[in-house]
Amino acid sequence: MSLIDTFFNPDVIMSSLPALLRGFLNTLLLGILSIGIGIPIGLGISLVRLYAPKPLRWLAVGYTDIFRALPVLVVLILIYYALPFLGIRLSSWA
Repeated sequence: MSLIDTFFNPDVIMSSLPALLRGFLNTLLLGILSIGIGIPIGLGISLVRLYAPKPLRWLAVGYTDIFRALPVLVVLILIYYALPFLGIRLSSWA
């Protein structure tokens, strides 16, 4: 058995191709959705930081600093485990 047969088996690649394509499409959809939601939120926070009264400015600065300081993986884990307390159930694929 050669290295090519072991690691680049065409039968295995073809049998797992539908799952890989589904994962690619899900990733693409999630990326587009994240950009579509993130741009308006970021624009709104930046406008608050520039033009809002001082108390709202401080809230926007605090919100921005908190999310800059926390690692993304920590935020994702917190969201994943906190949402069931709010009644939102996620599957393990979420």
